Amino acid sequence: MRTLLLSLALLFTTLGANAQIQFGVRGGVNITSGKYADFKATVTSMDGIGKAGFYIGPTVKIGLPLGFGVDGSVLYNQMEVDPDITLGETDGRDVKGPNLKRKAISVPLNLRWGISLGDAANVFVFAGPQVSWLIGTDEKILEYDYKWETCDLAVNLGAGVTLAKIVEIRANYTLPCTKTGKFGFTDSQSEPIASRLKGWQIGAAVYF
Repeated sequence: MRTLLLSLALLFTTLGANAQIQFGVRGGVNITSGKYADFKATVTSMDGIGKAGFYIGPTVKIGLPLGFGVDGSVLYNQMEVDPDITLGETDGRDVKGPNLKRKAISVPLNLRWGISLGDAANVFVFAGPQVSWLIGTDEKILEYDYKWETCDLAVNLGAGVTLAKIVEIRANYTLPCTKTGKFGFTDSQSEPIASRLKGWQIGAAVYF
């Protein structure tokens, strides 16, 4: 046990001594769509039409040996989606919208690995969890009631390139692990339908 603890302490000390820490600002656009739980006879079809939102906030990147690293950010994250709902045959209504806009503080934490192309560029892949806390919404409720979850968890998978060790361009796909909200029709007794927001994030970061 003592040998193991000493080995771990030596490892962390070595990593810390070789770590390169950079602070910066990250921002970009969200292309969001909806994923919905199985629904019953009330609804015959449902699509989450993707719309563009945005994100921005401070970020930190820690470079480690062997091409590995970690990065984390605290982002203002605005996601939008426009549901297109068709009700059952007995009803015949086609409900458009409303546009749903979710405002959250998101904290992604990624493990990354890259290949250096010299001082000019570094190509990398990354993956990690993202936790988001709801801070506001902006939608007009028409024929159904929508309730957002106060917190949700997702996973990011992506790739990017760093130019001159200062500018970083990246894209990732966000996969929801928990539901982001649920809704029910105001004139229906059916169970609320759970929904999850997913989609692409495309953006850049500048490190100081």
